[in-house]
Amino acid sequence: MPNHSDEDKAKIEKMISKHKEFENRAREQRRVYGSGPMLPKPGLIMRVYAKGKVNVGGMLAEIKKVAEDGKTIFAELTSGKVYSFPIDQLQFAKSKLANDHLRRDK
Repeated sequence: MPNHSDEDKAKIEKMISKHKEFENRAREQRRVYGSGPMLPKPGLIMRVYAKGKVNVGGMLAEIKKVAEDGKTIFAELTSGKVYSFPIDQLQFAKSKLANDHLRRDK
């Protein structure tokens, strides 16, 4: 394992902790909502994939906001940073409704 500065070690630990938190929250969501289709809404933990890259594995993200245009999502990644994602470039794990919605908008 490479030598990391104390600052880098702290960032890594924080990311690991956030990832575990997201995993636990996602597990609880599955208990509450099941594994059926879900549209993104603030507070949900979803696995976000780059369009066309589903097989590379997705990143867990907490949906913070869906923009008024309905085509952009703001989500916090495990790094703690919030990014905007065009909804037409994302796929959500086990979210058939979101994918159907994207096809209708094209």
